[in-house]
Amino acid sequence: METFQRRTFLIGCVTVASGAAGCVWPGTLTSARTSEELDVPSGTAVVVENRNGDVLVEGGQTAILEIEKSTRYGSELLEKVNVEASADGDRFRIETIDRTPPNQSVSVDVTLSVPDGVSVERVETTNGDVTARDVSGDATLRGTNGDVLADGVEGYVTVRSGNGDVRTRGVTGLDGARTRNGDVDVEVPAIRGDATAESTNGDVSVAIAPGIDAVVDLRTVNGTVGYSGLDLELSVDRPARLRGTLGDGGNELAAASTNGDVRLRAL
Repeated sequence: METFQRRTFLIGCVTVASGAAGCVWPGTLTSARTSEELDVPSGTAVVVENRNGDVLVEGGQTAILEIEKSTRYGSELLEKVNVEASADGDRFRIETIDRTPPNQSVSVDVTLSVPDGVSVERVETTNGDVTARDVSGDATLRGTNGDVLADGVEGYVTVRSGNGDVRTRGVTGLDGARTRNGDVDVEVPAIRGDATAESTNGDVSVAIAPGIDAVVDLRTVNGTVGYSGLDLELSVDRPARLRGTLGDGGNELAAASTNGDVRLRAL
């Protein structure tokens, strides 16, 4: 039988700004923060959904949730935004609930530490950076306006942004990387299916393990393509496109940009 628990973290204000209540003009920055230890069982997958603010999920000894809220629209506005933690079956969800009025905003930075045995499934925010560091799980990291980084993730990762750079370092493998406006810089020790690293407006740099068996396809519209340090058997060799085979071939790794250079190098 599934169990469901929900907690709402009410945060005490540590810096109070002066100004008339209800003022809609930006004023002095008001901040509030809290830190709570959570009961997250081993075998649980974590999902974090934020709206305005950065999200960092990192490995730790225990599960600890740290929240910092800030606004320039008066301290009373902080009460309009809550961060809820809920457990449902084998998932543990952290979600920001925003009830602020139009044209006013609260930024919420979320830092979550997770112990061994707790995996990361999905982390996302609308306005802010997303980082997963020293955790496990086949994680999807997504931001709309901000940079996205997977660093030391034991799993196959997907990193996506609308406006921002996307990067991976020290991961098990790559499922995909995508941004519209920004650079892509990824390490690819392995792929388990076809994978793509692409940007609309930005450079794409892929470092791939030399011993991997794959077909690689590099493309750009406005830019150049190139590779170094790899024994790549080329079937297409043009200024704006390279296609070739590494090892015995197999799954395809595509790297592409519309406006930017594309580079492939040995990891």
